[in-house]
Amino acid sequence: MPASNSCPPSPEGISFEINELLMLRNWAERNALRLELELDHQEGDREYEEYANLTPEAGRHRLATMWRTRDAVMVMPFAGPTRRFVSMAYALAALQVRNGLIQMRQGQIGRA
Repeated sequence: MPASNSCPPSPEGISFEINELLMLRNWAERNALRLELELDHQEGDREYEEYANLTPEAGRHRLATMWRTRDAVMVMPFAGPTRRFVSMAYALAALQVRNGLIQMRQGQIGRA
């Protein structure tokens, strides 16, 4: 059988930079949240090298999920639409924990 020359598709999400993970961990700690990283995560036909989930320290339900693309940081809060940011710093500046949920602040802070 001839070998296939096709390459596997590129993952939709790539790994975070170390400084982004440190920023995210510090933000989670300041907001009494737990940061859980999933490596080689797959949802349907989409693949992610790294997927970050934010959960309450005392709970298991996800408050938000984050991943990195080649040109943006994506944030999908439990309540609300997925948003795209130019950097982790802008993404975290746009998030707030209120009434047990992660919400987006008003405005267009660093939206890509």
